[in-house]
Amino acid sequence: MKQFLLVFLILPLIPLAQTQIGSVEISNIKAIPIPRGFQKQIDSFNRTNTYFNLLNSAEKELFYWMNYSRSNPKQFWDSCVLPIIKQFPNLNGSNAKSLEKDLAAAGTLPLYSLNKSLIGAAQKHAIDNVNQGRINHQSADGKQFDQRMREILIKRCASENLASGPSNMLFALVLLYLDIGVADTGHRKCLLTPSFTELGLGARSKTGETFYICQDFACYQQ
Repeated sequence: MKQFLLVFLILPLIPLAQTQIGSVEISNIKAIPIPRGFQKQIDSFNRTNTYFNLLNSAEKELFYWMNYSRSNPKQFWDSCVLPIIKQFPNLNGSNAKSLEKDLAAAGTLPLYSLNKSLIGAAQKHAIDNVNQGRINHQSADGKQFDQRMREILIKRCASENLASGPSNMLFALVLLYLDIGVADTGHRKCLLTPSFTELGLGARSKTGETFYICQDFACYQQ
């Protein structure tokens, strides 16, 4: 049995943080259904980003699926979320129903652009979580999320999603969207926030089995 842990934290315009934790247990992990159609336009957009090659292969995969979901949220439900729910029926609860509605209502969202400072922060924190052996917004040296953001000059509308679980990045993203066990679906809200257009990603593992994921979001930083 595999356990996926999900944690999110929001830093609004004032230094007040909110943290929620959810978890999902999946038994008998099968091959994760992947859409047959590869979106070349999204891949091209991602690859033309100046900082694309700062990402490792897992982070590039996660970046693709995140922009795939933003480009057409309804299609993301039909081609990604629904097949996974059918394969893992225990995921098909109230959160699945609300996610279907939220994705249908979202419309096309701005694609994420990579922010070099956010990439560095997210990768560093993913490695920190690997070393801690748990997901935690506080780094091993005691720094909280708002401190880490201010160190890289991110001063407003920032947010962080954390997760740990097996290596499939699409599955990890779908679980963050479903947000099972999180009362106010904070991960989902971060992912569907139109003003979060700058992104940093970290996806790291010691063994290649359990990955620690860090998604750092920000609005445009003038």
